[in-house]
Amino acid sequence: MPRDGSAHSGAFPTTRWTFIESAGRETVGTQRAWLGVVLRTYLPLLVRHVARKFRVREDEAEEMVHAFVADRLVERNIIRHVDRNRGSKFRSFLLASLDNHIRNRFRAERARKRTPGSGHALDNDDSRAEPIDTSAGPEATVHAEWASQILGETLQRMRAQCEADNRMDLWAFFDGRLRAPLMEGAPEVPYEQLVAQLGLKSPQQAANRLISAKRMYERILREVISEYAGEHVDEEIADLIHTVGGV
Repeated sequence: MPRDGSAHSGAFPTTRWTFIESAGRETVGTQRAWLGVVLRTYLPLLVRHVARKFRVREDEAEEMVHAFVADRLVERNIIRHVDRNRGSKFRSFLLASLDNHIRNRFRAERARKRTPGSGHALDNDDSRAEPIDTSAGPEATVHAEWASQILGETLQRMRAQCEADNRMDLWAFFDGRLRAPLMEGAPEVPYEQLVAQLGLKSPQQAANRLISAKRMYERILREVISEYAGEHVDEEIADLIHTVGGV
């Protein structure tokens, strides 16, 4: 059984394209096994998305998502239409499909209530017809969670590589001069302090280490994004910059 790209709690997961493509193309038995891997990662986030966007209770959102999975992902196998080489973003495809499914569900319920002989009382109460939050909030939240996952994964890999390569000096500069100030609002660690701490000979050596650390970060960021974006790394980085205001 392949390992899934599990996300930390609260973050929209990065897409592992091998999982997505396998879920869309394999035989029925294998397809459902792969689909299980995909859903273990995405299901809780889809439920939260529906509860936020459609303003329903979490138990209602969960029932709606399970219905969507059964009808669209299992029965109709819509995942086969996702193609990373065409620039498709799985998260956008999945959210759009889910939203359309739920809108159709509300409209069908509304139509049944208005049909004589349907067993439903006729009334003018449209409060359950399509209670959609039309603000940008739900989608913006999803993209913010996605950005958080990307940056978190990149930083985790960078620190692990620094440890493996015995280059924690690079991490010290990156963390003290960039990560902590940008992400935590901490003051920048002065070059002089880092020079003394690491036993360097000059501020120029310190500046060179920071440049090397930035290059390592940029390389790992591209690696993380390329795992699920295929050839569309630059496009995804542009989305990331737009979401967080900088990388």
